Order: sequence, then C-alpha cells, then structure tokens
Amino acid sequence: MMYPVPPSQATPNCGSDGMVKLPLPRHASEKARALAERFAAADGKVDLRGGSYAAFEGESFDLVINATSASLQHQIPPLPQGAFAQGALAYDMVYGDASRPFLAHARSLGAAHTVDGLGMLVEQAAESFLLWRGVRPPTAEVLKALRDADVAKVDGQGASAQGQS
Repeated sequence: MMYPVPPSQATPNCGSDGMVKLPLPRHASEKARALAERFAAADGKVDLRGGSYAAFEGESFDLVINATSASLQHQIPPLPQGAFAQGALAYDMVYGDASRPFLAHARSLGAAHTVDGLGMLVEQAAESFLLWRGVRPPTAEVLKALRDADVAKVDGQGASAQGQS
C-alpha cells in the first residue's frame, strides 16, 4: 500500500476543506470502500479511495508512505510524476539498504524530505522492552548509534541516504 496524503492548505494533514484524503493505490475499490465506511465516523473528514497508481496522476501529496513490500524485493512503486508536493515527505517503512532505492526515487520526483523505517522499528522495540522490563530505553541514543554504524558501513553517503533528510 502507498498512503499519499494531499498537500495541506488548512492544517497539517488536511486539505483546505478540512478533509484528510487517503488514496490507496493497488487496493481494490471494494477494500477502499470498506475502509472508507470504517473511517466515516471521523465526522466525514476522510476521503479514502483505491485504484491504480495512474488513477492518482495529476495529484500531489505532502506525505507518501511506502507500506508495500516493493523495497524488500528491490523494486520501486510506480509513483506518477508530480506525486510530491513542495516540501513533501517520503517515508519508507523498510529501513537500511532496502529503503535506499525508493527514497532516492522519491527525491528524484521532488520529495524534499525522506525517512526510512528504522525509527519506527526502534520505537516499537522500546515499547516492547517497556512492557516486558518496565524500563524505556533511550531511543534517540539507540537510533543515533544505529545510524552512525550504517553511515560508516556505506562509506561516504550522508544521512539523507540512510533515513532522514
């Protein structure tokens, strides 16, 4: 799934009409309809629709989340030109080497910022550790150590290629 969110004009994550629009490329329209009905309780502020990537041609988004398995298979989802609004963020739920092609492609399509899924992994692990041990690890330190180790491994590529820019 890709979760693109259109450019905000009123508040973060909302369009000028106050709607949060969540196109779901590659989702059958029946699944999109079921999700739309589920989220309709959000005061009618969610516009959820499915379709092919081409169905979103001509639209741009503040946030595009790659929740597909494409990165794990060394593939890039076929995002249309102009998919990223000015100042947009591309987020790949995958982390490390596997996320680099998607994030580089997102930058080539105009994403101003890119982030991989390492932070999510670290935060999820910290929550589990807290549940089991009653102590929350210092996630910023853990994440920095992991990023530093990855930068050293890559030899010469900066943090923007590793997960955040």
